[in-house]
Amino acid sequence: MKLPGPLRLVVLEGIDRSGKSTLRNEIDRLSNDRLITIDRMTVSYRVYDRFFGRPGVVQRAGFLRFMERELAWSLGLVIIFVDTSPTECYRRSVEEGNPRYTVAELSEQRRLFLEELPHGAVTVFIVRPEGRSLHDVAEECVRWVQTLT
Repeated sequence: MKLPGPLRLVVLEGIDRSGKSTLRNEIDRLSNDRLITIDRMTVSYRVYDRFFGRPGVVQRAGFLRFMERELAWSLGLVIIFVDTSPTECYRRSVEEGNPRYTVAELSEQRRLFLEELPHGAVTVFIVRPEGRSLHDVAEECVRWVQTLT
């Protein structure tokens, strides 16, 4: 897919094993590397600060929201939340031999992600990949970003 217009910063957010990296690679391929795509950024910091009860949460959260607004203005930041079910993410982690979190913990992380997704200056897209091909999900994401240019 050929994307017209300026480069955009696309951040993929989601709980562990939701498919962010796999989706990023396919988005990069479909967009001919016209999008700057990365896994995790500001939303993940806020989520995991809260989840683990890290100190300085309020101060850092304010800075992270400021950074999101600046990146939205300067690089057209968009956030794609990869909303894979906690049960599926847990299944993947067991399959990989690294079940770091329980289904309940992943469910809590998902709840925090949905709370922490920015509103207003930053455009957010929620994609649900389960039961769909990787290509179709990535194509949907690229087409969605195209509508923003």
